[in-house]
Amino acid sequence: MIFPILGRELPYALGSGLNVVFALMYGLSANYACYLKQEKGSQGWNPFEGLKIV
Repeated sequence: MIFPILGRELPYALGSGLNVVFALMYGLSANYACYLKQEKGSQGWNPFEGLKIV
């Protein structure tokens, strides 16, 4: 959002890197949510349920 405000384009490498990071983040959270549903019987869609953030 900052680059269009400044009137510049997002560098290709930065855009590709962000796409990879977000794809991994969404993929891992969806896998964990599916695990919670199948193995633990949880019906919610909260991927952070049960995580210990220290």
